[in-house]
Amino acid sequence: MKKIILTTTNTVEFGKITEYKGLIQTSLILGNNAVSEFISGFTDLFGGFSNTLRSKFDELYENASKEIEDKARKKGADAVVGMKVDFEELAGKGKSMFMISIVGTAVKMKFDSEADEDKYSNEELYVNNTALNFELTKDKILRKLNDLEKRNMSTVEEWNPYLTDEQWNFVLSYSLPEYAERLSDLYNAPKPSDTTKENYPRYIATLEQEEAKNIVYGNIQSALDVNNVDVEKIKRFKSIIKQLNLFDAKRIISIINSDGVDINSLTPLLALDKDIYRESDLNDMEELLSIFDNP
Repeated sequence: MKKIILTTTNTVEFGKITEYKGLIQTSLILGNNAVSEFISGFTDLFGGFSNTLRSKFDELYENASKEIEDKARKKGADAVVGMKVDFEELAGKGKSMFMISIVGTAVKMKFDSEADEDKYSNEELYVNNTALNFELTKDKILRKLNDLEKRNMSTVEEWNPYLTDEQWNFVLSYSLPEYAERLSDLYNAPKPSDTTKENYPRYIATLEQEEAKNIVYGNIQSALDVNNVDVEKIKRFKSIIKQLNLFDAKRIISIINSDGVDINSLTPLLALDKDIYRESDLNDMEELLSIFDNP
């Protein structure tokens, strides 16, 4: 049986897409019994996956890939390009299930030569485990971060550093805004670890600029309770703004216009600068300065 090419890229080497057959997708779920085995398969609460656990996920991934291949074949396609793999937990009523979803575009291909076509037809061409391993690692770290909700943040210094060096390396290798809230909790802890203090600004730098500004200025606003201004928190995030060139007059004005804000606490932000100013930035700066000149 002719193999279907499955790839996460939008093109296929030595081949040309001649016709798009449409999107195809599949989802497979591992039930509650298998999940129970998963729980006992962890080497520790947040440790690595056991061989049994890994084999279960590999089997789930392989079956989903085969279903995608079958659907593509029924459409008369030669390949599925732009494949995306998503792995998530479905939980409710005390039960958990794991689901893997794969989506891609089925296409007809024309190869440069018969030899190139035979190369793909005669090999086992499933997407490698890189995408699956990424999703598993991302989910494991997110679970660990979400566990912060169950802990008393006043004692966070007792169990920092919370993420291992290996986990931090993963976090800093990608742009993962879904980690922002919990990593901010670590950074804002009474006594954050040196590792957290070093890596949190680096994490912010991995994000899109607007996303980074949302997080940084959101944390500054949360520190401006008129009855209890967190000066140290403002200093920390001022440092990040300076380090990453995230100064934004419009966002500062927005914070000032919020109810119950101590405007004097924002004065240190006026000393910050940015590399390039557009005309709109200059207008915002004039408005901001006028607010401080006429409080």
